[in-house]
Amino acid sequence: HGDLTLFMDLFTEDVVATTVWFNEAFLRQQQLTLENVLLYFSDSTFFDRSSNNQLSHEQGVPMLNMVGVEFCVEYELCFPPAQFFVISQCFRHSPTEIERQAMYYVLNGSVYKAPSMWSVLRARLMIAEHAVLDAFKSLKARSKHEFFRGSTIG
Repeated sequence: HGDLTLFMDLFTEDVVATTVWFNEAFLRQQQLTLENVLLYFSDSTFFDRSSNNQLSHEQGVPMLNMVGVEFCVEYELCFPPAQFFVISQCFRHSPTEIERQAMYYVLNGSVYKAPSMWSVLRARLMIAEHAVLDAFKSLKARSKHEFFRGSTIG
């Protein structure tokens, strides 16, 4: 199915789907926890070195008063041996106004960028369109048209 490949390419267009980050050395020394998963994530290719998290760490000031990109753990699910964390990337406009920009997940030490809702919806619609077009092609191939009796499906 070459068409399915096209749909998957569209699905991954704005997602860094081929990028998976993993730090074996870190995980050999310690298990991921809610307390250290952001430290682990900060070494990944997804982390923004100019983020509020980094500046807060370097300057020792609270992130609440900063404006800019920041990361936080939104969800944790740990049932040994599985570990799952969801990290959000947000833009802080003020102490009370935060806008979510992206989501990442950490599954057993591997860090992935989650697809956007638009990417998922677009891929599903493209697959549905493909199925409908296939159905019409099948009907067209089975239909017969006789001038005096009209169309019939045989």
